[in-house]
Amino acid sequence: MNAISKNYKVALAQYPILSHVSLDSWKQTVFNWVKDAAGSDAKLLVFPEYASIELTSFASADVQKNLHAQMIYLSEMSVAFIDVFQNLARHFSVYIVAPTIPIFNTEKNCTTNRAYFFSPSGAYSFQDKLFMTRFEDEEWAISSGEKIVGEMVQKVFDTSLGKISISTCFDIEFSDPSWAAASGGVELILSPSCTETIRGSNRVHIGARSRALENQCFVGVAQTIGEAPWSIATDLNVGVAAMYLPPDLDFPEDGIVAKGALNKAGWLTVQVDLDRIQKVRESGAVFNYKKNQTLSRLGRVKYQIEVLR
Repeated sequence: MNAISKNYKVALAQYPILSHVSLDSWKQTVFNWVKDAAGSDAKLLVFPEYASIELTSFASADVQKNLHAQMIYLSEMSVAFIDVFQNLARHFSVYIVAPTIPIFNTEKNCTTNRAYFFSPSGAYSFQDKLFMTRFEDEEWAISSGEKIVGEMVQKVFDTSLGKISISTCFDIEFSDPSWAAASGGVELILSPSCTETIRGSNRVHIGARSRALENQCFVGVAQTIGEAPWSIATDLNVGVAAMYLPPDLDFPEDGIVAKGALNKAGWLTVQVDLDRIQKVRESGAVFNYKKNQTLSRLGRVKYQIEVLR
């Protein structure tokens, strides 16, 4: 089993949803993005929510104009999608949280918003989004991951970079998934996100800062940016990447480790040292994490550890 490294660089994407002429064109774009981040010595790369919509840019007009057809199309593209990111993780020896993608479950007859997490070894797993926005629920018919397993499960990925969890977009605005992850030993929470307004973007960032405060951990946000007028699902995108910590000890006084420029394409690369998390949890000015862990919970979200090395 690989040794654990807790001091490394994380690359958080401010990613424009672009139009491509073919699958090969999309592959080349993704390759260039991963190469760029790996070239900055980042060991963990985080793409945003629903950036997989790029794959519909070279689909038929019928697919582009129909939300249900898009779900089916993207789910069918998932094999090629997984293959691309699996190979990139191996080739550049990095961990990658790929853009989330709708996945249809034939047994449960539902579609979930899935974030795949790839290891440098080629192994991979996933986290399904737990809480649906109104658009996902009322217009796109995307279901909570709870429907697949019968309960809300927040996975704790046991990696060679420490224990990491993924709270996709709206999920980061609720305390229970992150609380469950922290209960399982997580010190870094990642939030891939897609929002169409500055208000939506701010809701995600306010949630991320809250989760960093109450669990005394790192929380990183990656977001889509720009316009994709050919997409009825993600035509407008407003976003910025950021990394947060609780404002305590020698951490930044405002809790902002790093933040990108709004709507500017590129990576925000941040050095994280997870050993600092135990220090603040054990000797910080306040004990948010300890008190949060002793609170009576409803037990709605459970954590599940998965080894991903």
